[in-house]
Amino acid sequence: MRQLRRYALTGERFGAEEAFRIGLAHKVVPLAELEAEGARMAEHVLANGPNAVGETKAWILRSAWSDLDEQEFTALVESHSAKRQSGEAAEGLASFAEKRAGTGRPNRPHPEARAQRASKARSLGAILRDAPTAAPQG
Repeated sequence: MRQLRRYALTGERFGAEEAFRIGLAHKVVPLAELEAEGARMAEHVLANGPNAVGETKAWILRSAWSDLDEQEFTALVESHSAKRQSGEAAEGLASFAEKRAGTGRPNRPHPEARAQRASKARSLGAILRDAPTAAPQG
C-alpha cells in the first residue's frame, strides 16, 4: 500500500514488473502470450457460477480499500455460507463429482461464444500493448 500511495502522490511512471512487485498486477507475461493468458483467466472466471462471481465481485469492491468491522465480517461470512448452500453451488459440486461441465456456466461454451471472448481478449491485448506505461490513476 505504501508503494501505491507513493506512485499516486508522485505521478512517477512504472512498468509491468514494478506493478507486479507492488501488487497492482497479478501476473506478468510476455506480450506474445498476453492474449492467451487473458483468455485463460477469463475461462476460469466464466467456469464458475454467475451468481457466486457477481456476489464475490461486489464484496471485493466493498471491502477493497478498508478493513471490515465485525458486522461487515459477519455479513461476509453469512453471504459466503449462503452461496455454498445455493442450488448453484450444489450443481457445481455435482458437476465436479460427475466430471462434467456445470449447467450454470459450462466450462466449454458454444464455439460462437468462445470466438466472441477471444475477439474481446485480442482487443484488450491490443489496448494493453499500445498503451503507454503510466502511473496509476488515483
